[in-house]
Amino acid sequence: MVLTIEEVSRHSTPKDCWLAIHGHVLDLTNFATTHPGGSYMIHKLCGKDGTEVYGAVHDSALLNQPVLDQYRIGTIGDSDADEIDIIM
Repeated sequence: MVLTIEEVSRHSTPKDCWLAIHGHVLDLTNFATTHPGGSYMIHKLCGKDGTEVYGAVHDSALLNQPVLDQYRIGTIGDSDADEIDIIM
C-alpha cells in the first residue's frame, strides 16, 4: 500500500502509532511496549518520519529483517522502500 506522510500523521498516538522509516510505513502500536529501548522512544515518533532518529541508533539493514514484516503496512509515496541506499 502506498501512503502519504499526511496519512501517517493521522496515526500519532500510543494507541494508534504509525512511523515512516526509510520509506517504509510501520504500525508499531503493539510493538512499542516490547521495544528494547522503551516504549517512549517509539511513542515520541508516532505519526512522523522517524528516519533520522532511527538511523542514529539502528543499522538500516535492520529494516529488512523478517521480524519487522508483521509491522510493515506500506511505503511512502513513490519511495523504493525495498532497496535502502544510505550514503554516509
